[in-house]
Amino acid sequence: MTELMVLSETHDVQIICVTESWLNSDIVDAEVSIPNFNLFRADRPNDTRFGGSAIFVHKALRVERLDWFTGLESLAVNIVIDSVRFNVVCLYRSTSLVDTKDNAGLLGALERLPVNADEELVIVGDVNLPHVNWDKSLVERPPNSCDRRLLMESEFLNVFTRKGLKWYVTGSSTRVRKVGDTTQCSLLDQVFCNNDCFVNNVDILAPLGKSDHVSLLVELKVKNNVEFLTSKKKSWYKVDQDFVNTQSSDISWGYSREDLQVEEMWEELHLKLSVISDRVPTTHLKTTKGGEILQRLPWDCSSLVRKRKCKDRAWKDFDEDPTMVMFNAAEYEQRMYQNAEIKAKIKYENKVTKLFKLNCKPLFNYLKSKSVLRKSVERLKIDDGSETKSPSETAEVLADFFQSVFKPEPFGPLPQNCYTECNNDYFWSKFMVHPESVAKILGSLDISKAMGPDGVHPRLLRYLSENSSFVDAVVLLFSACASEQYIPEVWKTATVVALHKRGGST
Repeated sequence: MTELMVLSETHDVQIICVTESWLNSDIVDAEVSIPNFNLFRADRPNDTRFGGSAIFVHKALRVERLDWFTGLESLAVNIVIDSVRFNVVCLYRSTSLVDTKDNAGLLGALERLPVNADEELVIVGDVNLPHVNWDKSLVERPPNSCDRRLLMESEFLNVFTRKGLKWYVTGSSTRVRKVGDTTQCSLLDQVFCNNDCFVNNVDILAPLGKSDHVSLLVELKVKNNVEFLTSKKKSWYKVDQDFVNTQSSDISWGYSREDLQVEEMWEELHLKLSVISDRVPTTHLKTTKGGEILQRLPWDCSSLVRKRKCKDRAWKDFDEDPTMVMFNAAEYEQRMYQNAEIKAKIKYENKVTKLFKLNCKPLFNYLKSKSVLRKSVERLKIDDGSETKSPSETAEVLADFFQSVFKPEPFGPLPQNCYTECNNDYFWSKFMVHPESVAKILGSLDISKAMGPDGVHPRLLRYLSENSSFVDAVVLLFSACASEQYIPEVWKTATVVALHKRGGST
């Protein structure tokens, strides 16, 4: 799974089809989830770990599962990108599929697939037709042969031919296994399409994990204009006490005038805090071609990248020279990468476990990613019946609805006193702010928390708690808030995050 995630990032893949997924009811979606992808599954009915198919579709794409496609251990989805609509079928024809009823069901599902000018059809997967000569479009068998398996392969080939599908993998091997002192090469995986202009290219990549099947990279001629949110990130984890002391040494924390209002005091204090924030090192986040931020695996590193390149290069060398020597070299590089990845993952897990007492957030996030599948609100229907086309437009629709369900209140103090037992003015006149209490509270802030809408990071406030001049400035601001019974407007704002509930996605 981790290698599949890296592969999807490297090639900016938006649709991933997996045959022989080996998923069953004991495996939840969160265990095999990929960031920013929706998962569709077709597990083997008898609930064994062998067989089955799965399709991962990027959340930037509009996708709907075709429930009427009932092929055993196969599934199909309908995808819409801009004005282009096409169907993707992940096909797995098991070698154990010898029952006439099961074969008839899979053949019938393929026959019902629409092939028209309005919707393109792409079929990928393990068809397990080893006796088909794809160059000649025929099943190689003896004359008048009654072999049931060969006749079955002819039926499937006839279905692909009748529907006018073109296949793209010829003259290559998609499965390589060692048999004694020789290599056994077979062409079992295939890519079909009803429109030759829709498929731009098909590349053969190295196998994933311990699989003896290669990976197929299919490039479709589809333009995706979905907007993405891009950003660069401040490296606050690099900020320490010495950094804050150095950057704040030339800052005078006193206010310009004694008669400043609360809002003016906050603006001056915030401006000085922003001077330090602007000096924090910036990290440019890696993005896809569409501009979306990639969520890298936490244990990925440069050494793993180098080993992946060595593995891919070794398999390409074998593809050019399919000898036993080159196969053994490719297998060796594959094992070296797998061992290095396992060690890197164990090292990361040990790291977050040891840091649990200091910061429990990384460990809980890691455990939650393996047990809960996080869903985000991607698209919403608007008044005219259409759907939002970008994250920013979706956020605007949510914000408008969120605001509409609240009754607007008049500006100013609350209509009734918060404290009924005493006079409100008398309470605030006796309100005192002590520097020691402020410094203690600032010094106990959780630096692992994110900053709020005011843009002030808790790490910065915690390290400034040792600066008496800054603490005095905060005390004056809090005292002014008490005397004027007013707090800055930004303190009343919050970042609202929409949580997806169970049910429909619109």
